This record gives sequence, structure tokens and C-alpha cells, in this order.
Amino acid sequence: DSWDKESEDEDDKSGSKDSEGGTAVQVKKKKKMSEIIAEREAIKAAEHEAKSMLDKEQAFAESSEGKAQEKLRLLQLEEENNLE
Repeated sequence: DSWDKESEDEDDKSGSKDSEGGTAVQVKKKKKMSEIIAEREAIKAAEHEAKSMLDKEQAFAESSEGKAQEKLRLLQLEEENNLE
């Protein structure tokens, strides 16, 4: 029957690729949904932490103490350049 012949052809095609080529194809391991969610949450947490640190640094730079510290840093750089 043609039905049986088609099935045999498909089996031959799929089997011959592995045996003739001799190359092992690594199948990518599927991650569990919980792993995917955990990775996404970790990425979001890291991004949030980085943004929070940047906001804190900007707030400090805008404060009077931060401005004074920046002026002191610039004065020290200017003195170093004058000595050279």
C-alpha cells in the first residue's frame, strides 16, 4: 500500500540523517516555566537596583554636601594640574 510506503520513507529519512552524518545534534534543554520566571525576576531586580543606585547618586550630587564634595574634587584636580 502507498500508506505503508510513505511511513517507511519517513522512517528512512529520519533514521538516515543521524546514521549517515555522524554528527550529534544537541537538543536545547527546555527550561521549566518557574526557571524562566525566576530569571526574569532576577533581571528585573538587578535593573531596579541599578536604577535605585543611580537615583541615589544623582540625589547626592544635587545635595549641598554632594556639590561641596564635587567642588573639592575639582580643586584637587586643578592643583594636581598646576603642579605638573
